[in-house]
Amino acid sequence: MLFGLLICLVLVFSACSTPAEVTEPIVEEPVEEVAEPEVIKLGFIGPLTGDAAGIGIPIQTGIEFAVEEINAEGGINGKLIEVIYEDGVCKPKESTLAAQKLINGDGVQAIIGGQCSSETLAAAPIAEAAKVVMFSPASTNPDITNAGDFIFRAIGSDSFQGVTMADYVYEQGHRKVAVLYMNSDYNVGLRNVFVPRFEELGGEIIGEEMYEQEAKDFRTQLTKLKAKNPDAYYVIPYLEVGLIMLQAREMDIEEQFFGPETLESVDALAEAGEAMEGVIFTTAKFDPENDMTKMFLEKYVERYGEAPEFQAYVATAYDTANILRDAIAANGYTGEGIRDYLYTIENYNGAGGLLTIDENGDALKEYRFMTVKEGEFVDLDG
Repeated sequence: MLFGLLICLVLVFSACSTPAEVTEPIVEEPVEEVAEPEVIKLGFIGPLTGDAAGIGIPIQTGIEFAVEEINAEGGINGKLIEVIYEDGVCKPKESTLAAQKLINGDGVQAIIGGQCSSETLAAAPIAEAAKVVMFSPASTNPDITNAGDFIFRAIGSDSFQGVTMADYVYEQGHRKVAVLYMNSDYNVGLRNVFVPRFEELGGEIIGEEMYEQEAKDFRTQLTKLKAKNPDAYYVIPYLEVGLIMLQAREMDIEEQFFGPETLESVDALAEAGEAMEGVIFTTAKFDPENDMTKMFLEKYVERYGEAPEFQAYVATAYDTANILRDAIAANGYTGEGIRDYLYTIENYNGAGGLLTIDENGDALKEYRFMTVKEGEFVDLDG
C-alpha cells in the first residue's frame, strides 16, 4: 500500500515539474551534389561475341566514331549521347533479352540494330509494341520490310541483293548452280530470293545444302554438292567463308564461287589465302571517291590508323548515328518523333552514299560486284 502511494506521488510531482529545456537539433548544411550531365541514351544490338563478331565490332566502331564527333560538337541541344551496347550474338533469344533490357530497363527510344537479321526480326515485335525505333545499318532479310512501323534500315533488302546476284550469275552463262547456306534468318532469307529468281530466269538449282551456325567442317555438304556436277556455287555464310573455300579447294572443287557481302572478310581472306582468289560477291554500293565517303574514310584512318573492314557497313552505321542525331534534334527524343523524321529521309548524302527511306522503312540502295584479285578485295570492273 505504501509502495503504491509513493509511486503515485512520484507521478504527480513529475507531471507538475517544469519541463527541461529542449535543445535545438543541429541542422547540417546540405552537401551540394554535382549533377550528372544529362545524356540521351541510344541502344545497340549486334554480335559483339561469337562467329559474327567480325561484322558487329566494326559496325560498333563506326557508331562510336560518329557519337564521339557529335559529343565533341556539344551533343544534341546540349545533351551528350550515350550508347548502351548489348550483345545480340546474332541469335534471336539473346536479341530479345537485349531489346527488353534496353527498352524496359534503360528507357531508350531508339535502338541502332540489330545487325544480324535474326536479331532485328526477334527484337522487332518488342520495339514495335513499345513504340521504340529500331534503325539497322546491316539487317537485309526481306521480312524486315513488314516488321513494323517503327522498324527501319539504312541498308538495302536482300529482295534486291538476291535478284541482283541471280541475274548476274545467269548472265555469266551459268545454268546449273549448287547452293550452300547457313541456317539463320539472313542466310535463309537470301537463299529464298536467289533460288526462285535463278529458276525463273531458266537456270537450275541442282543441289542445296544447309549447315548450322558455328559449324567448322563443311566437307559433307560440299561432297554432296560436288557429286551433282554444278557449274557454279552460291554460298551464303557469315564469316566462315574462309574455311568453306579452303575445304572446297582441297576437294578439287574449282568451279566459280559467288556470294553476298559477308565474303568481304579480311580474316577469311587471311585464313583462306589463294583459295579465295576469284570469288565474286555483292555488297552495298559504296564509292570511296564520293566526297562524303572520301572525307569519312580520311577521318576514320586519321582516328584509328587504318581503313575499316566491311567499309559499306561501317559507313552506314556512321550515317545511322548521325541521322538519329538529326531526328532527335528536329522532333525530340520520342520513338514517334524519331519515326516520323526517318520517313522523311530522301537523298541523304552520307558516308555510305545517298540514302532514301521508303514507306516501309526500307533503304533504297543499289549493289555493286566485287572480287578477290591478288589477295585484295577490288571492284569487279576495277
